[in-house]
Amino acid sequence: MKVKIKLFLSTIVMLTVTLIFFCIISSISRPKVEFIEDNNKLTNKIESSIGHIYYDGTSKDVEARIYVIIINNDSKMHRVTFILDSNEYKQYNFINSDFRLSGIYEWSPEDLSNVAETDGRFIGEKEIILQANEKKYLTIRATANFGGVKDYRRAGPPIELKILE
Repeated sequence: MKVKIKLFLSTIVMLTVTLIFFCIISSISRPKVEFIEDNNKLTNKIESSIGHIYYDGTSKDVEARIYVIIINNDSKMHRVTFILDSNEYKQYNFINSDFRLSGIYEWSPEDLSNVAETDGRFIGEKEIILQANEKKYLTIRATANFGGVKDYRRAGPPIELKILE
């Protein structure tokens, strides 16, 4: 009887140690650069981004403007870029190409009243560098070729964070 109890307890201890080990490994290998969504939720992809896309009559392209907050929780700097998902808009022939980044701008929370007037300070066209433990408020601008079917303004496309180094 005592042998069975000792075996049971040692099995529970081994499982607990293994579980803690896997949790530590997963937290170490997890990317440290992420978007901050509502309620301070961290994610590397935003399905329903804040922003809009619209047809620009002067350039004959579709323009996207997306607002995100990004944070680098790592102790080293990272170079990052963004990927905008254009599949939904291609289905309706609103665009016929993928979105291409045309500018990344930084703004501060104090500028919220002015966000419709300006994108902020230009900090990169295709990629940006985040310093260690840095948080940035960004406006991401992108363009795509017009697909032929005019549409009213729509919500921003899904956006994904890609860490380059």
